[in-house]
Amino acid sequence: MNNILDFGRLFNLLRMDIKRTFMTSFNTIVVLVCVYVFLTLFSLLVNSPLVQTERLPFYLLISTIYMIMLPRMVYGKVNDRREGVEYGMLPVSTTEKFISMVLTLGVIAPVAFYGLIFVLDAILVFLSPEASGSVGYLWNATAVDLKSTLRSFASISLIQTAFIFGNLYFKSRKVTKTLLTFIGIHLVLIFVLVILGMNYVVPELFYAEEELVMSDEFVEVTSVLTRIFDVLYTFGFPSLLLLLSFLKLKNLQYK
Repeated sequence: MNNILDFGRLFNLLRMDIKRTFMTSFNTIVVLVCVYVFLTLFSLLVNSPLVQTERLPFYLLISTIYMIMLPRMVYGKVNDRREGVEYGMLPVSTTEKFISMVLTLGVIAPVAFYGLIFVLDAILVFLSPEASGSVGYLWNATAVDLKSTLRSFASISLIQTAFIFGNLYFKSRKVTKTLLTFIGIHLVLIFVLVILGMNYVVPELFYAEEELVMSDEFVEVTSVLTRIFDVLYTFGFPSLLLLLSFLKLKNLQYK
C-alpha cells in the first residue's frame, strides 16, 4: 500500500495497537506497580515514610524500565520472518503504522502508566497517617521541581526512540542489544570529546593567582558548543532514530 494517510484507517489501527499494548504489557505493569506499592507500604510500616524527593527517583526509574521494554512487548514480532507477516499484511500504509506506533509507544501508553502510578501514589499518601506530615503528594511544588520533573519524563521519551529503533533493527535480544549499542556509541563520543578537550580545551586554561581562569573566548565557544550539543541530543538524534525506524518499517521483508 502506498504511503498515504487516511484518518479512518489510522484510528482503527491505533485502537487495535492500544488494545494490543494493554494485553501484552499488562503483566509488566502489574509487577512494576506492585513493586512501587510494596516499597511505599513497607516504608510506612517501618515508620520511615518516603518523602516526595525519595519516591520521585523510583517513580522515574520504573517509568524508564516500562518505556524501554514497551517497544519489544508490543511490536517485538513485527520484523520476524514468520510471526511478523500478519502485521505486514495489515491493509494500512507504512505512514499509518508508524504514526500509530509512535503515538502508542511515546504518548498514550506512557501517559496512562504515569497517571496510574501517580493516582496510586496519591491514594497511598492520602491513606497514610502522616499524609499531612513528611509524606507529601508528588505534585507538591515545595518539595518537587515541576520543571525538572517534566524534563525528566521528556528525557525518558527521548531514550525510548532508541528502543523503537532497536526493536525494528534487531531480531533477538532487542533490549540488550540496543542498550549495548548505545552505551558503545556514548563511550565513543566520550572518548572523542576527551581527545578534543585535551587538544583544544586544556590549552585554553591557565592559572592566575592560584585560581582556574578561562578566557572569554573559551567561555563563549564552550557555551555555543553546549547549546549545539543540547539541540542535537534533544531533537537531532531522536529525529534521526525515528527517521531510520520509519525507513526500516517501510522496507521490512518477510521472505
